[in-house]
Amino acid sequence: MGEIYTDSIQNTYIAFLTRDGFPMIELVAPIDETSPICNTIKKVGNSTYHVCYSVPDIDAALAELRAQRYMPLFKPVEAVAIDNKKICYLMHPEVGLIEIVEQ
Repeated sequence: MGEIYTDSIQNTYIAFLTRDGFPMIELVAPIDETSPICNTIKKVGNSTYHVCYSVPDIDAALAELRAQRYMPLFKPVEAVAIDNKKICYLMHPEVGLIEIVEQ
């Protein structure tokens, strides 16, 4: 495990697990009970809860995903753990939660 980041926007601690030939895994923990991740932990426990996709243009990706019935949970924000790249979480009634990150 590498560096542990503090994301004050999401009110979480973040670390990444990496291994050659495998997908990167992001570990997320709440800083305190006001973190939005607390609700997810209450619902699903400690588990995988979404997949993240890298996109070249987050605004274009959002428009395309909205047309496919994905609902953004918030406007794109910068993520300190990934060099302040913009991220956004979206929910789909049949797919569940996904995350997109701008390259």
